[in-house]
Amino acid sequence: MLIVALSVALAVLSYRRLEPTATASKGPMTFRAVAWASVGLLLLNVSCPPAGVGRPLVLLDASLSMQAAGGRWAEAERTARSLGDMQPFGAQESFLPDSVQPLLPSSLLAPALRAASATGRPLVVVTDGELDDLADIPPGILSPVQVQVFLRRDTVGIGMTAVTGPDQLLEGDSLRLAIELELVNMAQALPVRVEVRSGDTVQFMGQGTIPSSGIARLALAGPLRLPPGTHILDVALADSLDSERRDDHRAFALTIRETPGIVMVVPAPNSEARFLYRTLRDISALPLRGFVQVAVGQWRRMEDLGPVPESIVRTDLAAADLVVDFGVTLPLPTVRALWDWPIASDVATLPGDWYVSPEGPSPVLSALAAFPVESLPPAMGLRSLQDGTQGASWVGLSAQLGRRGAVRPAMRGLQLSHGRRVEVALRGLWRWAFRGGAAEQAYRSWVEGTVGWLLGGVDSTLGVASPVRPVVSQGEPVQFRWQATRPPTPTVVTTTPLPDGIPQVDTLTFDGSGRAALRRVPGTYQYSLDAGGNGVLVVEEYSAEWLPRRPGLQPSEPVVSVTSGRRSVREWPWLFFLAVVAFAGEWFVRRRGGLR
Repeated sequence: MLIVALSVALAVLSYRRLEPTATASKGPMTFRAVAWASVGLLLLNVSCPPAGVGRPLVLLDASLSMQAAGGRWAEAERTARSLGDMQPFGAQESFLPDSVQPLLPSSLLAPALRAASATGRPLVVVTDGELDDLADIPPGILSPVQVQVFLRRDTVGIGMTAVTGPDQLLEGDSLRLAIELELVNMAQALPVRVEVRSGDTVQFMGQGTIPSSGIARLALAGPLRLPPGTHILDVALADSLDSERRDDHRAFALTIRETPGIVMVVPAPNSEARFLYRTLRDISALPLRGFVQVAVGQWRRMEDLGPVPESIVRTDLAAADLVVDFGVTLPLPTVRALWDWPIASDVATLPGDWYVSPEGPSPVLSALAAFPVESLPPAMGLRSLQDGTQGASWVGLSAQLGRRGAVRPAMRGLQLSHGRRVEVALRGLWRWAFRGGAAEQAYRSWVEGTVGWLLGGVDSTLGVASPVRPVVSQGEPVQFRWQATRPPTPTVVTTTPLPDGIPQVDTLTFDGSGRAALRRVPGTYQYSLDAGGNGVLVVEEYSAEWLPRRPGLQPSEPVVSVTSGRRSVREWPWLFFLAVVAFAGEWFVRRRGGLR
């Protein structure tokens, strides 16, 4: 602006002092001012920032690893504030904390870097270098970016990365847990002792030796002295082996039941029941009890062949969520889910090689869609399914003798007024599991699909929605899954920190897939839904970010200097054109006015 003002002043003075007779004509004076201003700007080659470019945009790593033991969050934040405008990064979803704090459960740079590159502003990345998605960052996008890395001071760590076991257990049964430990940069193999606690009481413990680096797995088993109900167990390392204690223990949610969830009754030992029992034990989260009748009034448990009174069998049948009946003569109570497979006592079975194919639509159609059903072993017999059963039905499997002749229904599902029922008319499906490979996986998938449909009628009594996982790591949202038959609607949820916290009220808004997210700080909460349903959920102190990892990003300076964001006037071609036009315009107007 100073150059333009000075050019105008000189143009006016030159006409008034040197050519007073031409001052009446403002045209030449204007052209001269424009020409001299253009030439002055070009001679001095002034520069200015392009549109949209200002202070550098600083991408600050806001993952939890920045506040882990040895983390340098305070230094990183001060540096980021001094360099430009801060923008936290780390989470996959759009969630960002209200304030810039290291609260995010992951270290994802690529999404934030792509968005920031589109602004055209100089970029700076401030991080500890422990990124989860370095391979996803496009090549060359980091070249014009300044990277400052604040490595954590502690590079040695041990953490409990996973605890797996049954979600439900029968009262009096032993709990078996599989524990995964990860060690980073330990100098030598270490003996460890793991405790399973309920409150301040140690229920049982185990020990082992783990290598200096890598992943180690331990198996723990022991009895529980807990009443029926939902319990949050603390599975923890008994001794502190590194400076970060928040990854040395995990929460484990367990429901102890007085009665089993699935009860199988078999009139006589047979391969069909034996293979189905093993598969149910592997794929179902519900406690399983199997009883086989060896003589009239004499029953034994399928898991250990121990004797059991018939009164216990009757009690478990009455309280079960799902009963699998292979044709026992014992009167069955009215149950909410029944899998009827009376192959052992049915004399009307037609022998032969019955080749099975899925029918649709049915709940088991998708379970077998990925398997070559035509190559599965044939069943050994088929009985006729009786007509006249009340309730809506579907046919899940059909069978054909020797791949010729009439196609007959072999599996049927019924939606009754009091619950659900599945009838299977085949004998010899255990051949699928016995063969192994794809045939065994098809058998497991078929069993899982059948059990899922049968228990679907039971789940609706637990409320309109429930947590997908009752225990989540710090920084992750608790995901609720809609399970009512009607379409999802906004649902009010009240969470109360245990033992005596202040209730918090939120509204769950479910997306198209029937999921809704709820965020909470670490703690144990009692939740209840206004539309029905309640339970316990836990947000752990644990995060995968606590364990040190090898830095994948190194400090670097931009290949293109940050100051190169300014553009000089000599990069504007139109300014040269304007100077030429102004000089030509002045000459033309002066000649028309009789001036030299």
